[in-house]
Amino acid sequence: MTNLDPFMRLKVKGDTFFLPDPNGGVYFRNNLCSFRIEGWTIDQWIEKLIPGSRGSTH
Repeated sequence: MTNLDPFMRLKVKGDTFFLPDPNGGVYFRNNLCSFRIEGWTIDQWIEKLIPGSRGSTH
């Protein structure tokens, strides 16, 4: 995947984080709710759209 411009990134609250699921998907959580998105490569897509949510700075 190519790098995204900052204006193309999703806007999420600072308390939001996600965890990849080994069964194919991503689990999201913040102070208000949680949910799961299924897909074998969704974690790679989310890492590009929400940088820093797993400690990454780019």
